[in-house]
Amino acid sequence: QGVSLGDSPYSLQVKESPLLMSGEKVDPKVEGAPPVEDKVALWEQIAMLEFAADGEQVGWDSEEEEEETAEQRQRRENPHIPVIENLEDIYKLSKLQNMQKEKKEQEKIARLNKLKARL
Repeated sequence: QGVSLGDSPYSLQVKESPLLMSGEKVDPKVEGAPPVEDKVALWEQIAMLEFAADGEQVGWDSEEEEEETAEQRQRRENPHIPVIENLEDIYKLSKLQNMQKEKKEQEKIARLNKLKARL
């Protein structure tokens, strides 16, 4: 049995090493336990190096800049040309074009009727 840890249902059992009882200084290598590696300090150093490289605190961007694709260049060079990204917009576009066509036809008919009325 071990020693109770407060209100915890677990207990702690401590065994003393014979080397500790002698009062001598114990080397961790002799005791069998490897030295503890400070991973927090290691990652802190990595983060500081990356921040120094690009100045980005949110995350590091060590990748090289991506090259512009033909589609991206087309969009940049011709901002007046609409680009359809959502296929549902194709339906809306054809509907708009039909409405515009009908409106132009009605305007033509109205103009013709006006001209006929003059004559």
